[in-house]
Amino acid sequence: FNLGGMYAKGQGVRKDLEEAKKLYMMAHEAGYFRATSNLFVLFKGGCGPAAGVPDMEKAIGFYRQAAESGDAVSQFNLGLRYHQGKGAEKDLNKAKAWYGKAIKQGSAGAMYGLASVLQDIEGLPAALPAMSLLFRTATAKGHAEARNSLAQLEQIVRRQCAACGAALGATPSVCSRCKGAAYCSKACQKKHWKKGGHKRACKQAQQYLVAEDEEE
Repeated sequence: FNLGGMYAKGQGVRKDLEEAKKLYMMAHEAGYFRATSNLFVLFKGGCGPAAGVPDMEKAIGFYRQAAESGDAVSQFNLGLRYHQGKGAEKDLNKAKAWYGKAIKQGSAGAMYGLASVLQDIEGLPAALPAMSLLFRTATAKGHAEARNSLAQLEQIVRRQCAACGAALGATPSVCSRCKGAAYCSKACQKKHWKKGGHKRACKQAQQYLVAEDEEE
């Protein structure tokens, strides 16, 4: 892998992207998935014409191989490609699935990405419980964009009662589990939990953060 980097950058040796490809490929096939991202960049044409004819299908294939082998970084990157439609046809359900796998290994970036995907798939306010939990957990892991998004989300949550739609005051009741729903009264909160579907939504939101070895 390190020798591949030297050939890719021309550090101490003559720059040779084809040789870098071969060396990165050896590292990738040996399970050293730090080489996977480098292969993706080379095969997508990110290093210019010297890297050969761009082959996005092959580039994405490297991420898929590593992701299927359980590499969290590759799972996140594959989810990102499906999410953005860059290098692969945009598919939010596939993005959701791959982000989900990366999250179960603690990827803060995947938490942030999944929150965005759920907003696109489910819309607001349906996605608020999951988005709130995902942003909060990613923020706790130091993800700056998640921190900024959480601040904006909290303003949306505290704007109106999730049960009756009434405008909220300065200190509304907030779901203690997901913090993705706020209420004008305890009565509205209780009603929404039992009959409004929030119990189910809150439980589903928490499942996104359950590690694979903790699932039943």
